Amino acid sequence: MFSDTIDLLQSEKKAHERLSDSLQQVAEDIDCICKESTKIQDKGKRVSEESLVQDFSSSTNDILNVKINMVGRDDQRKWLLEHLTRSYSGEPKVILIVGMGGIGKTTLAKEIYNDVSILHHFDVRAWATVSQQHNV
Repeated sequence: MFSDTIDLLQSEKKAHERLSDSLQQVAEDIDCICKESTKIQDKGKRVSEESLVQDFSSSTNDILNVKINMVGRDDQRKWLLEHLTRSYSGEPKVILIVGMGGIGKTTLAKEIYNDVSILHHFDVRAWATVSQQHNV
């Protein structure tokens, strides 16, 4: 019985040590992410100040500036525009557009990207295309 108690205490101690190690790793990972985020924000601010945000290829730029007339997505379009402009607090925000292929996610995103209210509301806009086999 005494042996069982010692085994249990040793198991708990090992579990606490593993948890402590895991939490330490998470804290280090969060610190790295925060540092990288700060670097990205600083780079974005410098680019914005220098007005050099023109590194899109001409073909990508042409695609993004095509006038698109979507049918049947007015509610989603209105909701996205409101959340990107009127409800925007200045903090970074991610809004997901998800669904199966071919339903118009990219078309909706391009229409929002080129909307006049977005152009007037944000100093800098950027478009990134991520394939299914992406590398963060």
